[in-house]
Amino acid sequence: MLVSHNADPILVVSPQGQVKYANFAAKDFFQFNQTSLEGLPFGYPLSTETPVEIEVYNKADKSICVAEMRVDEVEWQGEHCKLITLRDITVHKQLEQNYQQTITALQHANKALEKSNLELQQFAYLTSHNLQTPLRSISGFIQLLQSNYQDKLDDQANEWINRSVESTKKLQTLILDLLTYSRVDTRQMPFLEISFQTLVDEAFNVLEESITETGAEITCDKLPTVIGDHAQLVLLMQNLIGNAIKYRSKKPPKIHFFAEKQANEWCFCVSDNGIGINPQNTNKIFDVFYRLHTQQTYPGTGIGLALCRRIIERHGGRIWVKSQLGQGSQFYFTLPLKKESPRVWC
Repeated sequence: MLVSHNADPILVVSPQGQVKYANFAAKDFFQFNQTSLEGLPFGYPLSTETPVEIEVYNKADKSICVAEMRVDEVEWQGEHCKLITLRDITVHKQLEQNYQQTITALQHANKALEKSNLELQQFAYLTSHNLQTPLRSISGFIQLLQSNYQDKLDDQANEWINRSVESTKKLQTLILDLLTYSRVDTRQMPFLEISFQTLVDEAFNVLEESITETGAEITCDKLPTVIGDHAQLVLLMQNLIGNAIKYRSKKPPKIHFFAEKQANEWCFCVSDNGIGINPQNTNKIFDVFYRLHTQQTYPGTGIGLALCRRIIERHGGRIWVKSQLGQGSQFYFTLPLKKESPRVWC
């Protein structure tokens, strides 16, 4: 009959639970190549409702195979019997088990990474916060020394004092920037509807002195309403506008804003006519402390653009830059159209 050479093991079991027929695949599967299965009891419960999984012990190599068993009704030699079809799913179950083990391992690793990141974030915050008090004392004493003894010391001593004052100011700026960076998630506010033009105007107010001093010309197309953390998005604009002014060419800065609506997001651009960036460095500039210039040429902490990326990623967006040396830069970032839950960095 056709079932004799079927690739799947097939059995016919009598109402009394004895095997009345087994095809070649069944004899191989149950390791009865030389001894017939007919007449032996079939020791598994039989139900025609849904396929079930069974385990079959291999006496030859003491392994366990897993099979999916389907039971149907059949008339066999005048009796109402059960037709049992088995499908070996051992490899599938092993792959499934390996997959689940991999997922579990990744989940444990992710939790460990989240815990580590949270601890590092808290460490950065506490360290930066705790450094402020002694640094203020050092700065205060140096400034007292500068104001009270400047006329009583020689030029070399005054130079050392001036350098100490400048160094403490730089360190204070670095600590404040680190605190701001570490607070992106710990001091986060709910996402609300905000006019992006309002965000730009607030950033203008903060940078008004720099804009006036450099003669910066800033223009905007009509900007949309977005969903986000008001304070963080103002900080984002402060950094992007401030960078455009800071890294200006010999010409007065020209900065232009525009936004384009895409499938599921707004894509914003802040373009300038500044000194530009070598394309090979455009991905690196968003890393913490990465700097393209010396402190003497362009003072700074190297945190500003890293902070921008952290803010944008918390809002579910992306940020990147297109630039050429001497041809200005175009900083792009996206914000989702619909309200998204804030992304929490741990």
